Amino acid sequence: MENSFEKGDTMQDKLIATYANSGGVGSDWYKQAHGYCQQLSHDFDVPVKRVAGIVSALSPACNWATNKLDALRLLQNYRGIKGFSHHRFSSYGRNVKKAADILHGKGCFNPVTGPKTYHFYHNLLDPTHPDYVTIDRHMVEFMTGDAYKGLSLKKYEELVQVVKDAACEVGVIPNALQAVVWTAQRHVKKHGDQLTLWR
Repeated sequence: MENSFEKGDTMQDKLIATYANSGGVGSDWYKQAHGYCQQLSHDFDVPVKRVAGIVSALSPACNWATNKLDALRLLQNYRGIKGFSHHRFSSYGRNVKKAADILHGKGCFNPVTGPKTYHFYHNLLDPTHPDYVTIDRHMVEFMTGDAYKGLSLKKYEELVQVVKDAACEVGVIPNALQAVVWTAQRHVKKHGDQLTLWR
């Protein structure tokens, strides 16, 4: 089914329309993700700040289920649990190294060179904070209508501001609106329809 956006609709218009017609599906995504980080923190006796960092560092090019599994396996390996020392991580090797550094209190995120993982880390750590918005390839494609080909820091910050403005318009925290739109966009890409999101 084709979407029914008008030619003159802005990115903010599309965000607001999608949120309004979504039924709020996905709005608690970061609260649930934070809960997962808290559970790993408890199970492996690792500060939740580090767990959130591990999850974010392992996130590029991974779906959420794989991202969680990789974080779990890294922590299992750290604790020496038998059978997990040879886990094949799905993320890039440099990201696995970064996650391991974070686990040992050495790594950090750079908002200039890695804005997506920086914002994702903060969304995982504190879902109630209004300053951070995760913009990944799915959000870029939804907002711009173009295939993802990378994102400059300037463009990232522009898209974050659009999400913040749309969230202010509908009266929700920015990461909640982003999560709803992300959930809808993932559904569209998986199932090839637009549901009734933009009617």
